[in-house]
Amino acid sequence: MSLPLFEEKKPEPEVDDPITQERKRLYKAIQHIPHRIGVHAGKGGVGKTFLSTQLALLYTREGRQVGIIDADVDCPNVANTYNLEQDMLVNAEGKLIPAQYEKIRIASTAFMQKPNESLIIRGPIKHRLLTDFIEKTAWGELDILLFDFPPGTSDVPLSAMQVANLTGILIVTTPQKEALQDARRAIHMAKRIGTPIIGLVENMAGPVFGEGKGKALAEELNIPFITSIPLSKEIREQAEQGKLAIQNKELLRII
Repeated sequence: MSLPLFEEKKPEPEVDDPITQERKRLYKAIQHIPHRIGVHAGKGGVGKTFLSTQLALLYTREGRQVGIIDADVDCPNVANTYNLEQDMLVNAEGKLIPAQYEKIRIASTAFMQKPNESLIIRGPIKHRLLTDFIEKTAWGELDILLFDFPPGTSDVPLSAMQVANLTGILIVTTPQKEALQDARRAIHMAKRIGTPIIGLVENMAGPVFGEGKGKALAEELNIPFITSIPLSKEIREQAEQGKLAIQNKELLRII
């Protein structure tokens, strides 16, 4: 009696879930950019947009090609910092054309709304806008892509960290107790989801708010302390004019 022949069953090919598919697709869109850096703060008002825009100016002056995604999509401030008012256009291939300031390429919802107009949107739309900025912007050749994250540890900064495939993140704080506590939370979130932490920057240091607390926090949490930026009228005035206001050599060494 002949034995029945059984065809060897081939294993089913693995299919990624939709979230993994999205992350892979977005990474493919920006993987050619060597440095993808998030600038984040646990608390609002500590100067993350100040640091993002100053970093862009600092590295542009060094001859690097720099882009910024204003990931704080409902409260964008990058365009205002650079005193930019223009529309974001679309090219023949359907890609968004980033705005430019001193060769810095910028994608922001500020260019999609009237000045001082509120952009009232829920989480899924914020996520979609962020992914469009990553995937559907004609960035061209960049050395550095900065993400100016919204503050906190809610869905938008979490989504941004997860889909941006960052090479590293900078945490910004001031020396005040509340800012330090929220910076601690932001650092904890980055560690939990596996985002590499470049280090901590202490902003607005000096006799008014104190100084040295940011360095102490970095040492406590075993992350690099990058630099301290003083609270200064001159720095504020230069930054509000869209000019390079800081010359910290330590910031040039983060990449």
